[in-house]
Amino acid sequence: MASAEVELALAQQLGIVHLQEAVDDAEVALQVARDQLRLTELGANQSAIRSLEYDLAFYQRTLRDLPPDDARRLQAVERLAEVQRDLDSSRASREEALKAAREQVEKQEIELAKARTSLARAQSGEEDPTNAPLLARQQAAANFEQASRKLDALKVGVDSEAVRAAKTAYEAALAEVEGARAAVDAASLRAPFEGIILARFVQLNQQVQPTDSLFFLADLDDLRVQAQANEVDIPKLAVGQSVRITFDAYPGELYSGTVLSLPPRGQSQGGVSYYQVETSLEGEGADVRLGMWANARAIIGERRGVLTVPTAALVYLSPDDIMVRVRGDDGKTREQRVKIGLNDGIVAEVLSGLNEGQTVLFPLSSPGQSFWDRPEALR
Repeated sequence: MASAEVELALAQQLGIVHLQEAVDDAEVALQVARDQLRLTELGANQSAIRSLEYDLAFYQRTLRDLPPDDARRLQAVERLAEVQRDLDSSRASREEALKAAREQVEKQEIELAKARTSLARAQSGEEDPTNAPLLARQQAAANFEQASRKLDALKVGVDSEAVRAAKTAYEAALAEVEGARAAVDAASLRAPFEGIILARFVQLNQQVQPTDSLFFLADLDDLRVQAQANEVDIPKLAVGQSVRITFDAYPGELYSGTVLSLPPRGQSQGGVSYYQVETSLEGEGADVRLGMWANARAIIGERRGVLTVPTAALVYLSPDDIMVRVRGDDGKTREQRVKIGLNDGIVAEVLSGLNEGQTVLFPLSSPGQSFWDRPEALR
Protein backbone atom coordinates (compact mmCIF):
# COMPACT_ATOMS: atom_id res chain seq x y z
CA MET A 1 0.00 0.00 0.00
CA ALA A 2 2.80 2.37 0.95
CA SER A 3 4.66 1.45 -2.24
CA ALA A 4 1.60 2.24 -4.37
CA GLU A 5 1.20 5.59 -2.64
CA VAL A 6 4.85 6.43 -3.31
CA GLU A 7 4.50 5.47 -7.00
CA LEU A 8 1.35 7.60 -7.26
CA ALA A 9 3.12 10.57 -5.67
CA LEU A 10 6.06 10.19 -8.05
CA ALA A 11 3.70 9.96 -11.03
CA GLN A 12 1.88 13.08 -9.91
CA GLN A 13 5.14 14.94 -9.43
CA LEU A 14 6.35 13.83 -12.86
CA GLY A 15 3.08 14.96 -14.40
CA ILE A 16 3.50 18.44 -12.85
CA VAL A 17 7.06 18.60 -14.22
CA HIS A 18 5.76 17.80 -17.68
CA LEU A 19 3.09 20.48 -17.37
CA GLN A 20 5.69 23.04 -16.25
CA GLU A 21 7.84 22.14 -19.26
CA ALA A 22 4.82 22.63 -21.49
CA VAL A 23 4.33 26.11 -20.03
CA ASP A 24 8.01 26.96 -20.59
CA ASP A 25 7.86 25.74 -24.18
CA ALA A 26 4.68 27.74 -24.81
CA GLU A 27 6.32 30.90 -23.42
CA VAL A 28 9.30 30.46 -25.73
CA ALA A 29 7.03 29.84 -28.73
CA LEU A 30 5.03 32.97 -27.92
CA GLN A 31 8.19 35.08 -27.68
CA VAL A 32 9.40 33.75 -31.03
CA ALA A 33 6.03 34.58 -32.61
CA ARG A 34 6.14 38.12 -31.18
CA ASP A 35 9.70 38.62 -32.43
CA GLN A 36 8.63 37.42 -35.88
CA LEU A 37 5.71 39.87 -35.84
CA ARG A 38 8.08 42.69 -34.92
CA LEU A 39 10.45 41.78 -37.76
CA THR A 40 7.52 41.67 -40.16
CA GLU A 41 6.31 45.11 -39.02
CA LEU A 42 9.77 46.58 -39.55
CA GLY A 43 10.78 44.87 -42.75
CA ALA A 44 7.77 43.62 -44.72
CA ASN A 45 8.26 45.52 -48.02
CA GLN A 46 8.71 48.78 -46.12
CA SER A 47 11.58 50.11 -48.24
CA ALA A 48 9.88 49.03 -51.49
CA ILE A 49 6.61 50.68 -50.43
CA ARG A 50 8.36 53.95 -49.52
CA SER A 51 10.15 53.97 -52.87
CA LEU A 52 6.91 53.33 -54.77
CA GLU A 53 5.10 56.03 -52.79
CA TYR A 54 7.85 58.47 -53.74
CA ASP A 55 7.58 57.47 -57.43
CA LEU A 56 3.78 57.80 -57.28
CA ALA A 57 4.01 61.33 -55.89
CA PHE A 58 6.63 62.22 -58.49
CA TYR A 59 4.51 61.14 -61.48
CA GLN A 60 1.43 62.79 -59.99
CA ARG A 61 3.31 66.08 -59.79
CA THR A 62 4.65 65.54 -63.31
CA LEU A 63 1.12 65.12 -64.71
CA ARG A 64 -0.03 68.16 -62.81
CA ASP A 65 2.76 70.33 -64.22
CA LEU A 66 2.73 69.08 -67.84
CA PRO A 67 0.53 71.01 -70.31
CA PRO A 68 -2.55 69.10 -71.60
CA ASP A 69 -1.11 68.86 -75.12
CA ASP A 70 2.37 67.70 -74.05
CA ALA A 71 3.34 64.41 -75.73
CA ARG A 72 5.00 63.22 -72.53
CA ARG A 73 1.70 63.03 -70.69
CA LEU A 74 0.85 59.59 -72.15
CA GLN A 75 4.14 58.11 -70.97
CA ALA A 76 3.67 59.69 -67.54
CA VAL A 77 0.10 58.29 -67.27
CA GLU A 78 1.28 54.78 -68.17
CA ARG A 79 4.13 54.96 -65.68
CA LEU A 80 1.79 56.28 -62.98
CA ALA A 81 -0.61 53.35 -63.50
CA GLU A 82 2.28 50.87 -63.36
CA VAL A 83 3.62 52.35 -60.12
CA GLN A 84 0.10 52.34 -58.60
CA ARG A 85 -0.30 48.61 -59.41
CA ASP A 86 3.08 47.78 -57.90
CA LEU A 87 2.27 49.83 -54.80
CA ASP A 88 -1.10 48.11 -54.31
CA SER A 89 0.55 44.70 -54.71
CA SER A 90 3.30 45.52 -52.20
CA ARG A 91 0.80 46.83 -49.67
CA ALA A 92 -1.35 43.71 -50.06
CA SER A 93 1.67 41.45 -49.57
CA ARG A 94 2.63 43.36 -46.45
CA GLU A 95 -0.86 43.07 -45.01
CA GLU A 96 -0.93 39.31 -45.68
CA ALA A 97 2.43 38.86 -43.94
CA LEU A 98 1.30 40.94 -40.95
CA LYS A 99 -2.00 39.04 -40.73
CA ALA A 100 -0.23 35.66 -40.68
CA ALA A 101 2.24 36.88 -38.04
CA ARG A 102 -0.56 38.26 -35.82
CA GLU A 103 -2.54 35.01 -36.13
CA GLN A 104 0.54 33.06 -35.04
CA VAL A 105 0.91 35.31 -31.97
CA GLU A 106 -2.76 34.81 -31.07
CA LYS A 107 -2.40 31.04 -31.50
CA GLN A 108 0.64 30.90 -29.21
CA GLU A 109 -1.12 33.08 -26.61
CA ILE A 110 -4.01 30.60 -26.55
CA GLU A 111 -1.60 27.65 -26.22
CA LEU A 112 0.23 29.37 -23.37
CA ALA A 113 -3.04 30.12 -21.56
CA LYS A 114 -4.09 26.47 -21.86
CA ALA A 115 -0.74 25.24 -20.56
CA ARG A 116 -0.85 27.60 -17.58
CA THR A 117 -4.44 26.58 -16.78
CA SER A 118 -3.54 22.88 -16.81
CA LEU A 119 -0.53 23.51 -14.56
CA ALA A 120 -2.57 25.60 -12.11
CA ARG A 121 -5.33 22.96 -11.90
CA ALA A 122 -2.77 20.21 -11.30
CA GLN A 123 -0.97 22.19 -8.59
CA SER A 124 -4.27 23.00 -6.83
CA GLY A 125 -5.43 19.38 -6.95
CA GLU A 126 -8.40 20.09 -9.23
CA GLU A 127 -6.90 17.89 -11.94
CA ASP A 128 -4.88 14.70 -11.73
CA PRO A 129 -1.51 15.40 -13.40
CA THR A 130 -1.09 11.70 -14.14
CA ASN A 131 -3.85 12.05 -16.74
CA ALA A 132 -1.64 14.33 -18.89
CA PRO A 133 0.69 11.60 -20.23
CA LEU A 134 -2.32 9.39 -20.95
CA LEU A 135 -4.11 12.16 -22.79
CA ALA A 136 -0.96 12.96 -24.76
CA ARG A 137 -0.61 9.31 -25.75
CA GLN A 138 -4.22 9.16 -26.86
CA GLN A 139 -3.83 12.35 -28.89
CA ALA A 140 -0.65 11.02 -30.51
CA ALA A 141 -2.42 7.79 -31.44
CA ALA A 142 -5.31 9.75 -32.95
CA ASN A 143 -2.90 11.94 -34.94
CA PHE A 144 -1.06 8.85 -36.18
CA GLU A 145 -4.31 7.24 -37.29
CA GLN A 146 -5.35 10.41 -39.11
CA ALA A 147 -1.95 10.70 -40.81
CA SER A 148 -2.15 7.06 -41.87
CA ARG A 149 -5.51 7.62 -43.52
CA LYS A 150 -4.15 10.66 -45.35
CA LEU A 151 -1.12 8.68 -46.47
CA ASP A 152 -3.32 5.88 -47.78
CA ALA A 153 -5.43 8.37 -49.66
CA LEU A 154 -2.35 9.89 -51.25
CA LYS A 155 -1.06 6.45 -52.27
CA VAL A 156 -4.24 5.53 -54.09
CA GLY A 157 -4.59 9.01 -55.58
CA VAL A 158 -7.96 9.84 -54.04
CA ASP A 159 -8.76 13.53 -54.38
CA SER A 160 -10.50 13.70 -51.04
CA GLU A 161 -10.94 16.58 -48.64
CA ALA A 162 -8.24 15.05 -46.44
CA VAL A 163 -5.78 15.09 -49.34
CA ARG A 164 -6.53 18.72 -50.08
CA ALA A 165 -6.15 19.57 -46.41
CA ALA A 166 -2.83 17.73 -46.31
CA LYS A 167 -1.61 19.69 -49.32
CA THR A 168 -2.75 22.94 -47.73
CA ALA A 169 -0.96 22.09 -44.49
CA TYR A 170 2.21 21.23 -46.39
CA GLU A 171 2.11 24.48 -48.35
CA ALA A 172 1.52 26.46 -45.15
CA ALA A 173 4.48 24.77 -43.47
CA LEU A 174 6.66 25.38 -46.52
CA ALA A 175 5.66 29.05 -46.56
CA GLU A 176 6.56 29.29 -42.87
CA VAL A 177 10.01 27.84 -43.55
CA GLU A 178 10.57 30.24 -46.43
CA GLY A 179 9.41 33.11 -44.24
CA ALA A 180 11.90 32.12 -41.55
CA ARG A 181 14.70 31.98 -44.11
CA ALA A 182 13.72 35.41 -45.42
CA ALA A 183 13.72 36.76 -41.86
CA VAL A 184 17.25 35.42 -41.32
CA ASP A 185 18.40 36.97 -44.60
CA ALA A 186 16.79 40.27 -43.65
CA ALA A 187 18.62 40.24 -40.32
CA SER A 188 22.00 39.79 -42.06
CA LEU A 189 23.89 42.88 -43.25
CA ARG A 190 25.70 42.34 -46.56
CA ALA A 191 27.62 44.92 -48.57
CA PRO A 192 26.25 45.48 -52.09
CA PHE A 193 29.80 45.41 -53.49
CA GLU A 194 33.39 44.72 -52.44
CA GLY A 195 35.27 47.70 -51.12
CA ILE A 196 36.97 49.41 -48.20
CA ILE A 197 35.11 50.80 -45.17
CA LEU A 198 36.22 54.41 -44.87
CA ALA A 199 33.91 55.42 -42.00
CA ARG A 200 31.67 53.81 -39.37
CA PHE A 201 28.65 55.69 -38.06
CA VAL A 202 27.45 53.27 -35.33
CA GLN A 203 28.88 51.66 -32.22
CA LEU A 204 28.87 48.06 -31.04
CA ASN A 205 25.48 46.96 -29.59
CA GLN A 206 23.84 50.22 -30.74
CA GLN A 207 20.23 49.92 -31.86
CA VAL A 208 19.61 51.23 -35.37
CA GLN A 209 16.64 51.98 -37.58
CA PRO A 210 16.15 50.79 -41.18
CA THR A 211 16.98 54.28 -42.49
CA ASP A 212 20.21 54.72 -40.47
CA SER A 213 23.57 54.85 -42.25
CA LEU A 214 25.99 52.31 -40.77
CA PHE A 215 29.15 52.49 -42.86
CA PHE A 216 30.74 54.44 -45.69
CA LEU A 217 31.93 51.83 -48.19
CA ALA A 218 33.97 52.71 -51.27
CA ASP A 219 35.42 50.77 -54.19
CA LEU A 220 38.63 52.69 -54.85
CA ASP A 221 39.15 50.76 -58.11
CA ASP A 222 35.92 52.13 -59.57
CA LEU A 223 35.75 55.84 -58.79
CA ARG A 224 32.88 58.01 -60.02
CA VAL A 225 32.56 61.75 -60.63
CA GLN A 226 29.48 63.57 -59.33
CA ALA A 227 29.04 66.57 -61.59
CA GLN A 228 26.43 69.31 -61.67
CA ALA A 229 24.78 70.42 -64.91
CA ASN A 230 22.44 73.38 -65.27
CA GLU A 231 19.05 73.26 -66.94
CA VAL A 232 20.49 74.62 -70.19
CA ASP A 233 23.13 71.89 -70.53
CA ILE A 234 21.19 68.88 -69.21
CA PRO A 235 19.14 68.36 -72.46
CA LYS A 236 22.42 68.00 -74.37
CA LEU A 237 23.61 65.09 -72.21
CA ALA A 238 22.81 61.39 -72.61
CA VAL A 239 23.79 58.17 -70.86
CA GLY A 240 26.85 56.67 -72.58
CA GLN A 241 28.16 60.05 -73.73
CA SER A 242 31.92 60.56 -73.51
CA VAL A 243 33.34 63.20 -71.14
CA ARG A 244 36.75 64.72 -70.51
CA ILE A 245 37.70 65.19 -66.87
CA THR A 246 40.35 67.37 -65.24
CA PHE A 247 41.23 67.94 -61.59
CA ASP A 248 42.22 71.24 -60.01
CA ALA A 249 44.82 69.38 -57.96
CA TYR A 250 46.54 68.00 -61.08
CA PRO A 251 46.65 70.64 -63.82
CA GLY A 252 47.59 69.19 -67.18
CA GLU A 253 46.30 65.69 -66.36
CA LEU A 254 43.41 64.69 -68.64
CA TYR A 255 41.05 61.81 -67.86
CA SER A 256 38.21 60.31 -69.83
CA GLY A 257 34.86 58.96 -68.70
CA THR A 258 31.30 58.11 -69.66
CA VAL A 259 27.97 59.50 -68.46
CA LEU A 260 26.44 56.76 -66.29
CA SER A 261 23.18 58.28 -65.07
CA LEU A 262 20.99 61.36 -65.43
CA PRO A 263 18.46 62.33 -62.74
CA PRO A 264 14.75 62.51 -63.61
CA ARG A 265 14.45 65.81 -61.78
CA GLY A 266 16.72 68.60 -60.63
CA GLN A 267 17.52 70.19 -57.31
CA SER A 268 17.32 73.82 -56.33
CA GLN A 269 19.96 75.78 -54.45
CA GLY A 270 19.91 79.54 -54.04
CA GLY A 271 17.11 79.83 -56.58
CA VAL A 272 19.16 78.02 -59.26
CA SER A 273 18.25 74.56 -60.56
CA TYR A 274 20.96 71.97 -61.18
CA TYR A 275 21.10 68.27 -62.02
CA GLN A 276 23.42 65.73 -60.41
CA VAL A 277 25.17 63.77 -63.20
CA GLU A 278 27.29 60.69 -62.49
CA THR A 279 30.20 59.72 -64.77
CA SER A 280 32.84 57.03 -64.73
CA LEU A 281 36.54 57.86 -64.31
CA GLU A 282 39.01 56.11 -66.58
CA GLY A 283 42.73 56.35 -67.07
CA GLU A 284 45.79 56.18 -64.85
CA GLY A 285 48.11 58.93 -63.76
CA ALA A 286 47.82 61.21 -60.76
CA ASP A 287 46.75 59.93 -57.37
CA VAL A 288 43.04 60.79 -57.56
CA ARG A 289 41.36 60.63 -54.16
CA LEU A 290 37.84 60.77 -52.82
CA GLY A 291 36.46 64.27 -52.36
CA MET A 292 38.67 66.02 -54.93
CA TRP A 293 37.12 68.72 -57.11
CA ALA A 294 36.82 67.80 -60.77
CA ASN A 295 35.71 69.51 -63.98
CA ALA A 296 33.86 67.45 -66.59
CA ARG A 297 33.22 68.45 -70.18
CA ALA A 298 30.82 66.39 -72.28
CA ILE A 299 31.69 65.71 -75.90
CA ILE A 300 28.49 66.62 -77.75
CA GLY A 301 30.16 66.78 -81.17
CA GLU A 302 33.52 66.56 -82.93
CA ARG A 303 34.98 68.26 -85.99
CA ARG A 304 38.23 67.18 -87.64
CA GLY A 305 40.25 69.09 -90.18
CA VAL A 306 38.40 72.36 -89.60
CA LEU A 307 39.61 75.91 -89.03
CA THR A 308 39.86 76.79 -85.30
CA VAL A 309 40.70 79.80 -83.19
CA PRO A 310 41.48 80.02 -79.43
CA THR A 311 38.36 81.00 -77.53
CA ALA A 312 40.41 83.61 -75.69
CA ALA A 313 40.55 85.55 -78.98
CA LEU A 314 36.76 85.84 -79.26
CA VAL A 315 35.11 89.15 -78.37
CA TYR A 316 31.35 88.82 -77.83
CA LEU A 317 29.44 91.98 -78.64
CA SER A 318 26.27 89.87 -78.33
CA PRO A 319 25.59 86.13 -78.41
CA ASP A 320 25.36 86.25 -82.22
CA ASP A 321 27.82 89.09 -82.89
CA ILE A 322 31.39 87.86 -82.37
CA MET A 323 34.60 89.66 -83.29
CA VAL A 324 38.30 88.78 -83.42
CA ARG A 325 41.28 91.08 -83.72
CA VAL A 326 43.66 90.26 -86.57
CA ARG A 327 46.99 91.71 -87.66
CA GLY A 328 47.26 92.41 -91.37
CA ASP A 329 50.29 92.22 -93.64
CA ASP A 330 50.84 95.91 -93.02
CA GLY A 331 51.17 95.25 -89.28
CA LYS A 332 47.99 97.09 -88.42
CA THR A 333 45.33 95.59 -86.13
CA ARG A 334 41.69 95.49 -87.12
CA GLU A 335 38.52 93.72 -86.04
CA GLN A 336 36.69 91.09 -88.10
CA ARG A 337 33.31 89.48 -87.52
CA VAL A 338 33.33 85.69 -87.41
CA LYS A 339 30.76 82.94 -87.22
CA ILE A 340 31.53 80.22 -84.68
CA GLY A 341 30.51 76.52 -84.68
CA LEU A 342 31.49 74.03 -82.00
CA ASN A 343 33.20 75.50 -78.94
CA ASP A 344 34.73 73.40 -76.16
CA GLY A 345 35.94 76.37 -74.12
CA ILE A 346 39.52 76.04 -75.36
CA VAL A 347 39.26 76.32 -79.12
CA ALA A 348 36.30 77.19 -81.34
CA GLU A 349 35.41 76.12 -84.86
CA VAL A 350 35.39 79.01 -87.35
CA LEU A 351 32.61 78.71 -89.92
CA SER A 352 33.27 82.01 -91.68
CA GLY A 353 35.04 85.34 -91.30
CA LEU A 354 38.67 84.15 -91.14
CA ASN A 355 41.09 82.43 -93.46
CA GLU A 356 43.83 79.97 -92.70
CA GLY A 357 47.17 81.71 -92.16
CA GLN A 358 45.77 84.95 -90.76
CA THR A 359 47.20 86.13 -87.46
CA VAL A 360 44.80 86.71 -84.56
CA LEU A 361 45.50 88.42 -81.26
CA PHE A 362 44.24 87.13 -77.92
CA PRO A 363 44.79 88.24 -74.30
CA LEU A 364 47.68 86.06 -73.20
CA SER A 365 50.52 88.36 -72.25
CA SER A 366 54.10 87.89 -71.16
CA PRO A 367 56.34 90.46 -69.43
CA GLY A 368 56.82 93.48 -71.68
CA GLN A 369 53.81 92.72 -73.93
CA SER A 370 50.49 94.54 -73.89
CA PHE A 371 47.13 92.78 -73.56
CA TRP A 372 46.50 92.48 -77.29
CA ASP A 373 50.04 92.41 -78.66
CA ARG A 374 50.78 88.66 -78.60
CA PRO A 375 50.21 87.11 -82.05
CA GLU A 376 49.09 83.57 -82.72
CA ALA A 377 48.99 82.10 -86.19
CA LEU A 378 45.52 80.86 -87.05
CA ARG A 379 45.43 77.10 -87.65
